[in-house]
Amino acid sequence: MTAKEYLQQAHRLDHRIESQIRELEDLKAMAGSVGSPSFEMSYNPNRPTEAPFVKVLEKLWDLEVLVAKEMEQLVELKSQIHHTINALADPDEQLVLRYCYIEDKTWDEISEVMHAGRTTVIRWHNQGLYHIEMPENPIEI
Repeated sequence: MTAKEYLQQAHRLDHRIESQIRELEDLKAMAGSVGSPSFEMSYNPNRPTEAPFVKVLEKLWDLEVLVAKEMEQLVELKSQIHHTINALADPDEQLVLRYCYIEDKTWDEISEVMHAGRTTVIRWHNQGLYHIEMPENPIEI
């Protein structure tokens, strides 16, 4: 795994968690909705006896457990990335990598914050990737 792939993991995991949270909200809305009553007169012994929202609640629970687990992984990964970036000697390289991979800023946003040109920021980024020392046991997502 390259340094860039290692650092990009946090971004991908963060977006995956955001997507799962949106799915959770949709499931919560489904679980809270009330279905229309059925006035059918026929008897069907194969018809499920549990309420329809029970399956939605089970999916909701499973997804909440998954999101909590991935949030824990994200916190651990960002902490490891933070320590890895702080080990760099050059403060400009540290800042660029922190803005890029921890705060998820664009090149233009980083340029504005650091009061430097875009090409300078990209150069610091590339130098930082070159100088970064990967942890002995990098977290892989």
